[in-house]
Amino acid sequence: MAGNYDRELEMELEQEFGGDFEGELELPYDPDEAAASAAASARANRELYAKYQAACKGRRILKRLTRMKPGSLEEATMLTKRIAGLPQLFKDLADLKLKHPVSKVPDPEYGRKYAELVTRLGYHPDEALGTLDEALAQARCEQSLNSWLFVAPCGGMEVDDPEHTSLQVADWYARTELGGALASPKVTCKGNGQWCDVDYPHGITIRVSFDKVPDSLMARQVAPKPGPLRVYAYSCFQGQLSLR
Repeated sequence: MAGNYDRELEMELEQEFGGDFEGELELPYDPDEAAASAAASARANRELYAKYQAACKGRRILKRLTRMKPGSLEEATMLTKRIAGLPQLFKDLADLKLKHPVSKVPDPEYGRKYAELVTRLGYHPDEALGTLDEALAQARCEQSLNSWLFVAPCGGMEVDDPEHTSLQVADWYARTELGGALASPKVTCKGNGQWCDVDYPHGITIRVSFDKVPDSLMARQVAPKPGPLRVYAYSCFQGQLSLR
C-alpha cells in the first residue's frame, strides 16, 4: 500500500509540475557561493566576539538560574528591554527608598516592592544593582555576549566552560602528540579564563590557550618539558569539540 501511495503522489506531482519537477526543486551546489557564505559567517563571528570582549572587559557574567537559553531571541529581547528600562527603574527605586527609609528592622513591604520592580527587567528579586552606570554597563556586556552566542559555532562553550573545553583540547593533544590518552587530569584556569593548565599524573602539564578564539584553540605541553605548539581550528556538535 505504501508503494502505491508513493507512486500516486509522484504521478500527481508530475502532472502538476511536469516530468522535471525533481530537478526544479534541487538547488545546484555552488562552491564559490558556499565559500563566500562560510567567510561571511566567520567574519560575523569574529566581529561579534570582539565586541563582546570590549563590552565585557574586566567584568564577570554570573551564571543565573533562568529558563531563558543564553544566546536566544528571548534573552535578547529581555536585555534590550532592560537597557531601555534601567533609567526609569533607578528613579522608581529612589522613590521607593524615600517612602521606606533604611532601618535596622527589615521592612517586608520594601522588599516586596523592590522585588516587583527589578523582576520586571529580568533580575532576581534579591539582586543588588549598584549604580545606574554599573547596571547599564553590565547589561550591555550581557547583550554583547548574547549577540555573539547567537552565531558562535560552539554556543559559547569556550567562554562559559573553559575547564571542560580545555580537557577536550588537552586530551586531543595527548592522543596526537604524546601517543595516547592520559587519565585523572586536574584543570586550573587563570587569566580570566584566557588559558588553562591541564595537569596529569607524573608531572605532565598541557596548557590550553583561548587567545585566538573564535578562530582557533591552542595547546602546548609545558611540563615536565616543553612540547610543540599546536593551533586547532574547531567546531562543535552536541557539546563535543571537533579539532583539526
